[in-house]
Amino acid sequence: MAVNFAGARSIDDRRRRRIATETEQSTPAIRAENERAGYLKIRRFQPDAQEPARSPIVSLLPSSCWRIWLNCVGIPSLVLGLLLCSLSVSERIDAPLRGILDYQQGQAWRFLRGLTLLGCAGLCWLISWFRSASVRDFEGCFKSWYWSGWILLIMGLLAGTDGYVVLGTVLQHYARARIANFTTLAWLIPMLALLIEPLRCFTREMWHCRRSWLGLWASCLAGVVYAWARLEGPHTQGRIAPELLQQTAAIASVMTPSFLFSALLSQVHYVMYVSSDPVPKRTSWILSGLLRGMTAIRQGSRMLLQTGFTLCTRGLGGVQTGLKQWADTRRAARQERDLEQPRRKSREKSKPTPSSSEETESSEESSSSSRRRTSLRTRQNKGTSSRAGTGSSKSTRQTSSEIETVEAVDPENNSDWKEAASEAENVDNPRGTREEKPRIRLKSKPLAPVSAQSSPAEPASPRDEVPPSTPSPSSGGGAEQWNEEDEDEEGNDGIDPELLRGLSKKERRRLRKMHREQQRAKAG
Repeated sequence: MAVNFAGARSIDDRRRRRIATETEQSTPAIRAENERAGYLKIRRFQPDAQEPARSPIVSLLPSSCWRIWLNCVGIPSLVLGLLLCSLSVSERIDAPLRGILDYQQGQAWRFLRGLTLLGCAGLCWLISWFRSASVRDFEGCFKSWYWSGWILLIMGLLAGTDGYVVLGTVLQHYARARIANFTTLAWLIPMLALLIEPLRCFTREMWHCRRSWLGLWASCLAGVVYAWARLEGPHTQGRIAPELLQQTAAIASVMTPSFLFSALLSQVHYVMYVSSDPVPKRTSWILSGLLRGMTAIRQGSRMLLQTGFTLCTRGLGGVQTGLKQWADTRRAARQERDLEQPRRKSREKSKPTPSSSEETESSEESSSSSRRRTSLRTRQNKGTSSRAGTGSSKSTRQTSSEIETVEAVDPENNSDWKEAASEAENVDNPRGTREEKPRIRLKSKPLAPVSAQSSPAEPASPRDEVPPSTPSPSSGGGAEQWNEEDEDEEGNDGIDPELLRGLSKKERRRLRKMHREQQRAKAG
């Protein structure tokens, strides 16, 4: 039963032959210990021979690993050295040789590029031939190498004859497109489209041979540099000098096929001596990895944006709150300043200034205080002439009480009153002896006012008469309490009304209170 895929008929033929040989029970071919084997180990014409059959390609491609490494590294190095020598000598040589060795339009480098690409195509066909001998290639993967060889052949012909430049110029002429680097893009884009299948085949088959893998990546890198240098050439004004870009493009155009040739040479060695079986399919993690990476990037960027937005919102809120508080503080300070100015002005206006009325009041107070002093001195003089014995002590008490009264009324003139009191004591006591004060103890009545006891024996006016004493607070029974406030209001404190004249009500109360406290202290 045939299978509908590439190479199905040849594979069916090989399977039938294998089944037929197995049923005949013939001596099987000696295989390697490992199931994977190269082409030369599979194709043995003499199974019992010690040495395997040799192919003509063996003389060109040795089996030792260091020799193949030397070939893969030496070929690109040799080409690079020749190209650098051409760059250094191209300006010194004459016109005929310059047309051959010039790094831009030289025929030698153009021929070398075409020859290298043709060699790459031949190596692809050789690998396809080796791979077709594998009995495990059920999917016909060797066909990819076959078509890759044809694509490289076409590219080699175009590169060796500068057909790509002619093709780009023709397209630009008929298309009449005013696009920068249109000539380069006219052949670069179709070439990249043709290289999709070879690159897919190379990346799949060269994965297990690291030497071939490195050569392939070097070739791809050189191709990218060549495309960049061509697109950034003299048609565009960039930061790099145009001459440097042209030299870079020339070097990359020669090194790209050289690296590819070394990679394919290494792959031929791998297929011949290591394994000619198809490479097992690898699960491609590129697409899924890209999707996962894009998902992670999207989630991370979303979280980052949310965090940044939250921080910005909080920061702006804090700034706005701070600015608002600062504005409120300034507004309150301004309002307080505006209110303080009229208050200050009103205080300045309401400051007391000495007026005529105040001057008259002060003069009246000074005159009244002088009259009090004169009246007190006249009384003292009269008392000293009319009294004797016990009268001296009474006059002393009266003088002291009057001095204290005057001190409370006019504290500024205390010194004058003290001098007057000392003179009165000297007059009463000429010898300087001091008599003891009698102790007065009252149980049911409060102490009589001092002024009433010490007043001279003169007819008192009805205003100076002492009213009957009120019951003391210490008396018990049903006696009424002694109301000091009533006594203050009625004036029953024994103070001369003349001394209270001109004083305010508050000063009178204060003076009477001090007088009562003095009397209590003396009676106590």
